[in-house]
Amino acid sequence: KGEGISYSSLATLAFRGGLPINTYEPLGTLQILCEEVRFASTLLSKATMSSDPIDRMCHVVAFAVTTYTSTCGRNRKPFNPLLGETFDYTADEGWRYHGEQVSHHPPISAGYADGPGWEWWQTFTGQPKTGWKNVELTPELPVRLRLNGNEDYTWNKVCS
Repeated sequence: KGEGISYSSLATLAFRGGLPINTYEPLGTLQILCEEVRFASTLLSKATMSSDPIDRMCHVVAFAVTTYTSTCGRNRKPFNPLLGETFDYTADEGWRYHGEQVSHHPPISAGYADGPGWEWWQTFTGQPKTGWKNVELTPELPVRLRLNGNEDYTWNKVCS
C-alpha cells in the first residue's frame, strides 16, 4: 500500500514557492503598491488647494480608502520582488512613483510618490500568516502623507 501525502505537507510545499505560475497575480508587489496612489491626482490635488482643514481631511480620508479599490476581486499572490528591484511610474496627471525592495528577509518594500503639493510614502512589511485556504499579510508600518510641505497625515492599513 502506497503512502499518501498529507494536507499539511501539501500546504508546506505550496507556500514555499512550489505553486504553479498561473496561481500568481501577473504583477509584482511594487506595482501593486503603486496602484495605491492612482487616485492621488484627483483627491490630493483638491486637498492641496483647499483652505478648509476639514475639507482637506475629507479628501485625505477618501484617498486612504481608494487604496483598497485595486484589491477588490484580487485573490492571488503577487510576485515577490528581488532585493534591490525597483519600479518607477510617471502618471499623465503629473505625479510619479518609485518603489524598491529594500530587504529580502524579512521582506520590506518601500514606496514613494509625489505630485504638485503632496508627498506620499510607506515602508511595507508584514508577517505572513498562511493556512490551507488563504494567505494573510498583516502590514506593520503606517502610510504617510504630507500636503503643501507642512501638513502631515499618518494612518495604518486596514487588515481583515
